Amino acid sequence: MKNILCYGDSNTWGYIPGGKGRYEYAVRWTGAAQRLLGDGYRIIEEGLNGRTTVFDSPFDGSVLNGKSHLMCCLMSHAPLDAVVIMLGTNDLMHSHKAWEASRGCITLSRMVMNGALHFNAHTPRLLLVSPIHIGREIAETDQSPLSVSGYEESLKFAPLYEQAAARIGIDFLDAAKYAEPSPVDNEHMDAEGHAALAAAIADKLKTMLG
Repeated sequence: MKNILCYGDSNTWGYIPGGKGRYEYAVRWTGAAQRLLGDGYRIIEEGLNGRTTVFDSPFDGSVLNGKSHLMCCLMSHAPLDAVVIMLGTNDLMHSHKAWEASRGCITLSRMVMNGALHFNAHTPRLLLVSPIHIGREIAETDQSPLSVSGYEESLKFAPLYEQAAARIGIDFLDAAKYAEPSPVDNEHMDAEGHAALAAAIADKLKTMLG
């Protein structure tokens, strides 16, 4: 059995665009990937609305800081064969830039690599996924903290994350190649986006883990 931890934000949690609740497990990309991978794999969901890479929230403190919770997740779900990290969108909400989010992902990845041997027989494989883009239309509204520069910054995710992954020798996938934000809120994937991303990640994990 291959155990795979998926560490992300609301697009991993399964937030329905427009604040209409949470997609069912089978619809979420994690659940859809589990179905595609089959019985030899176990997807472990760790999605949290509002989660950042390594930054505290001015409103919620460290609760949503991905760095604060990662080691606990690694320990509680050990042993792990792979860790998928897809974070960064919420960093943009607090005036951080895409390059800072990419550096945050390097920090998280190194935590996995350096800490895993304390409770794992081997270091898990790492898949860094750059988030989907923010919708262009969000820049024309005042309804989101991402409205000022989020769209333009989100376009920088893929090249920066790919460079980060190459720098530390881990696998990379660009979510924006497979899914886009719903026009309902310009931030979250619809059901079709979850399905497309699930297929891409499942194929990548099969290649990584055999």
